[in-house]
Amino acid sequence: MMTHIFYKHDYNSSSQVRSLVHRMKHGEEAAISHIADELYHMVGEGTTLVPIPGRDGVAIATLRLAQFIASMVTGVNVMDILKGRQRSSFYLHKKQGLPQNEHFFGFYLTGKLPRHSNLLLLDNVLATGFTASSALQLLPDANVLAYAVDCNKLQLSRYRYKFSGLTTMHPLPVGTPRIQPIFLRPGRHR
Repeated sequence: MMTHIFYKHDYNSSSQVRSLVHRMKHGEEAAISHIADELYHMVGEGTTLVPIPGRDGVAIATLRLAQFIASMVTGVNVMDILKGRQRSSFYLHKKQGLPQNEHFFGFYLTGKLPRHSNLLLLDNVLATGFTASSALQLLPDANVLAYAVDCNKLQLSRYRYKFSGLTTMHPLPVGTPRIQPIFLRPGRHR
């Protein structure tokens, strides 16, 4: 099964989107609540949200986001069972030219997932897809929900082949979501 990515915004669409992503990463409750308000309608009943851990090896901001979303949608479970090793910032790791491999995050599961559940890995931003594809090695039946996707970086990333496509919910003035699939194909760039 190929993994699908669902997201609300292109990371590069506005400075407000980028600001919210970074404020959430630093645990700002107002930013997490705002992002939850924009994402909850993309999560259906019977979904299990699995927050992706940060560089300290545990999910903090993504766990809080999952909890906010679960409080807004009936029948949504949150399972904080994906952990990782404490590590340096992936951004700094890349910037220093250090090698990237599937062991960088040190992801492991601390529990079992319920059967017959719609699994969504939850993150604030997806850039190259490396973090999500590493987590998917443990949860191959999951899809990914992110607030923002850096579509330019993902289109150029070697990890794009792990995903069947993108579905975005573009904001409309009346608040009605519109779905637009954007499929990732080798050699196709926007």
